[in-house]
Amino acid sequence: MIKTKISLTVFSFLTIIQFPFSILFLNSDFVSSVIPGWNTTIVSPHLIATIFKSILMLIVITFYWKLNKVVKEIDLKFFILHLILTIPSIINSKIPLHSLIEFDNDNFEKAIKEYEFVDSIVITLNILFVIGQIIFGVYYTKKMRQLKVGE
Repeated sequence: MIKTKISLTVFSFLTIIQFPFSILFLNSDFVSSVIPGWNTTIVSPHLIATIFKSILMLIVITFYWKLNKVVKEIDLKFFILHLILTIPSIINSKIPLHSLIEFDNDNFEKAIKEYEFVDSIVITLNILFVIGQIIFGVYYTKKMRQLKVGE
């Protein structure tokens, strides 16, 4: 068993790390076209995914906070599982795997295969992230039902 306050603190910290602070600073050069004369706005999929993950994390810490009000401890195995499924996607949000690929002008096929491989890894990380949040939702629902039945 682990104290609910610890889990709330850990996931609050992860949410702060996850949040795309560049939005707050109005750093619009990464979401707008840089071609002179073009009035287009291009919102990157990476930014959309980061915002989506941030919203999910805010929901999760809200439910951890609600859980903290009624339960003082939660299952350690569940917490570790939730953490392990969440952390890789958050790390990828801050350090995108695509930035680690070196683009070779001489061999486009190799570069395309590398991008496809990295894309499959990122998709897997995002799926695991969502699964982790779903598992948390199921755990939260079961815990709250147990408390209602116990009353």
